[in-house]
Order: sequence, then C-alpha cells, then structure tokens
Amino acid sequence: MLLAFLTIPLMFIQAQENNRENINFLSQDSYESLTEAYKEAAPNFSLMLSFGDAYLARAKRAKDSLEMAEGYYKIAKVHSAKIKYDLAKTYLDSVILFSQKKPSKTYPAQAYITRANINGAQTNFSKAMDDLGKANTYASANGNIEQQYEVKYYISILKTGIGKRDEAISLLKEVIAFYNQGNTEGEKVEKYRYYALFALGAEYNAARKPDSALINLKKVIQLCLQKKDNPRYERFLRAAGYSYYLLGDYPRALDSTLKSQKVARTRENLAVSTPMSIHTSLGLIYDKLKDKEQAHFHLKKMDSIAFAENYFYVGIQEPYKLLVQYSKEEGNTEKQLYFIDKLLYADSVANYNQHYVSQKVNEAYDIPNLIREKEEIITSLANKNQRRNSLLIGFLGLTIGLLVLLIWYYRKQKLYKLRFQ
Repeated sequence: MLLAFLTIPLMFIQAQENNRENINFLSQDSYESLTEAYKEAAPNFSLMLSFGDAYLARAKRAKDSLEMAEGYYKIAKVHSAKIKYDLAKTYLDSVILFSQKKPSKTYPAQAYITRANINGAQTNFSKAMDDLGKANTYASANGNIEQQYEVKYYISILKTGIGKRDEAISLLKEVIAFYNQGNTEGEKVEKYRYYALFALGAEYNAARKPDSALINLKKVIQLCLQKKDNPRYERFLRAAGYSYYLLGDYPRALDSTLKSQKVARTRENLAVSTPMSIHTSLGLIYDKLKDKEQAHFHLKKMDSIAFAENYFYVGIQEPYKLLVQYSKEEGNTEKQLYFIDKLLYADSVANYNQHYVSQKVNEAYDIPNLIREKEEIITSLANKNQRRNSLLIGFLGLTIGLLVLLIWYYRKQKLYKLRFQ
C-alpha cells in the first residue's frame, strides 16, 4: 500500500510529462492541420483539448497574439461543451485579453458571443446582455455580418424572456432569411438556422400560437432527422410537446416530452435548463391528465433543480402555483406557506431579470443600433450632398466652358467677316 501510495504521484507526473511531450510534438504542425484535426476529433473532448493545447503552444512560441486568442478559444469551446462553464469563461477572458488591443474580424467579438451564451445558460442575463452589446460593437466595427446575425439571434432570445415577442419574432425572421439566402455555409450556419427555426417555434408557443409554432418545429425536426445523432433533436421534441400541450392534445404532448426525456438521458453534459424544462412540462401535462401523483413528483423535481442551481426564468410562476394549489388541496398549510414563499422568491428573481435585461437590451443594443443607423443616414446624406455639389460644380464648369467657347466662336466669326469685307 505504501509503495502504491508513493508510485501514484510519480505515475501522474510521468503522465503529465508525456502529455507535454505530445503537445510539443503536435505543435510542430501547421495551424491549418491542427484546426482540421481539432474538428475531426469531435466529439472526443480529450483529443480536441490536445489539439487545442498544441495550437496554443505553437502560437505562444511564435508570440502571435491573434493565434493565441484562437488557441484559447478552441479550448474554451471544449470546456463549454462539457458544461464546465467557469473554466470556459476563464479561457474566453484570455481570448478577449489577447485580441482587444488588435481586434480581428473574428475576435474578440466571437469570445463575447460565446461568453454571453454561457452567462445566459447560467441565468446571468445582465452579464449576457453586456457581452452581447460589446460583441455587437466589435462585429459592426469589423464588418462581420455573420457575427451581427449571431448577436441578433441571441438578442431575440433575450427579448423573448422580457416579453417583447413581436420584436423577437421580427429579429428571428431576419436571422432565418439571412441563413436561407445561402451566402454562407458550414456547420455553424446550419446550427444557427436550426436554432432560429426552433426559437421562432418556441416564441410562437410563448405567444400562445401553437399552430404557427408547430409549422416551424416540424420543419426543424424533419431537418434534424436527416442527420443521425443530432444533439439538438431533444430540444425540438420538447418544444413540439409544449405546442401539443397548448393545443390541448395532452397524450401527444406527453409522448413528445417523454421521447425528449429519453434522448436527454443518453447524453452527457446536459445544461441545467434541459432537466428543468422536461420536469416542468411533464408536471403540467400530468396535471391536465389528472395524474396528480406524477404531476407532483415532476414539479418537486423542478423545484429542487431551480433552487439548487439558482435557475429562475419568466414563466416559472405557473408550476409553483400548481404546487401551492396541491398543498392547499391536501390541507397542509405549512407546505402551502412553504411553496408560497418559494413562488414569491422565484417571481421576484424572474421579474428582476426581466426588468434588468429589458433596460440592458435598450442601452447596449437598441440605442447603439439606432445611433449607428442615424450616423449611416447622416453619412449617406452627406455623401449625397457631396455628389450633388460635385454635379453642380461640374455643370457650372461645363456651362462656363460652353459660354467661353461661344464667345470665342462669335469673335472668330466677326474677325472672318471683317477680313472678307
């Protein structure tokens, strides 16, 4: 036992040394080769991290700040996929640090977008909005249209959360139209096309228009089924289940939601929102199916996740009202008071987030965009005036030239006439 105790640290040190040697060896490769290897390694996170580390090591050797930002970003994306959000944000901070002084078309805007996504997943909506505002500023300044539409997508999600549904739907339609134009290709574009269709369906659900929601969700589910093992399939099924719930088709709602839960159980590294949403939906559906025992079970699961993860969203009041009602029906006043307190707390947090995000959307996105639009109009008018002035000057010059030519011609003719006489 003593020998094993002494050997384990040595083995660990040896493994670290071997890993460093592997990374140093891999870092001799080109950036293009390492990027290709990083992509092909997915979803093997260990391999992806090795190639990301090798990319970063090569960039550090070359003292290339933008390539270092790319290396840090590759590593951050892996940790984000593994739901190691705090670690991912640490690497994203490094991306921002190394690219802020000399921004490129990609960074630091992409790092702000990814960090906003993570903050949103952690319900840090105020920080998410701050990041999106900065991302929008950099993306606009560097003329990165794709990033501007990524920001639009995430802003639409935040607008959904604060009840600005018409604005959210309008933004999502813009995003879908952009990705359907076929001007851009690749996995990222496909992902955002799926997400925008899904978000539009979810938005119609929030607006209590389940028929319109299902039109979009069926499209995206069909696209999803064409690709096996699509990680987004579970979310789309869940949203379709909620559409059926709103239509009053509770058996189909239950079927879709249980399928969604089955798919979710096969996946690792689930975001908090997934089990939270599944248990909430199942609780609401079972309540409508008069299965109070199952409804109570799933709603209590939702409650435990909400407070364990500090995850509260606009709309969380509905399941808590059911828990209060169940306690009242049982005649358990202590439990009733307990869930009333929880409802009030959840409601206050959700409303605070809603108010703060609404203010931030206005300050960090809507107003800067209006100012930018105003500046573009002023510049356009100035250019138009400049063109008009140039044309006027040109016309005046031409007129003067013609007058000079006419005077010269008249005098010449007069001279010829005198000579003839």
